[in-house]
Amino acid sequence: MTEKNPRLSEEERRKISSVVGIGAVKYFDLSQNRTSNIVFDWDRILSFEGNTSPYIQYVYARIQSLLGKADEMPHSLEEYDGDLSPGEDNLIHSLLRFPDSVLLAGETNRPNIIAEYIYDLCQSFNSFYNSHPILKERDSVKRFRLHLCGTTASLIRSGLDLLGIGVIDRM
Repeated sequence: MTEKNPRLSEEERRKISSVVGIGAVKYFDLSQNRTSNIVFDWDRILSFEGNTSPYIQYVYARIQSLLGKADEMPHSLEEYDGDLSPGEDNLIHSLLRFPDSVLLAGETNRPNIIAEYIYDLCQSFNSFYNSHPILKERDSVKRFRLHLCGTTASLIRSGLDLLGIGVIDRM
């Protein structure tokens, strides 16, 4: 954190470290299938790559940063006058899977289903984000893509809330 964001105060660093550290341990535990053997590995748990809470929290913080740079945040989808790209379509399908994932996790007492969903959503978002300009697009496309970003952040936060894991707006 000190290297990537040296302007953070000591208090902010402590808060972020606490949220990320506690979230990492909780996510590791809850993301495991309860019938599988578990190997506890600090390096894997605290990694910002792969199916970990720090990775998911970082994606959330990156979306918050993007939304903070936007001139406006659309509160609803207006009529979109473009065709959906495969990346947009994939992200939308990922967003729509949230309710089913939550229901299945509750019905089967398997919180790892929510963890898997959130991780898959983050991967879909990153694929979309890396191949689609957002803030430099024409207005209708920009608003549409910002709405996708905002919805993604909202579902990441909701999923992590269900697992008892906090989020931070910047890292």
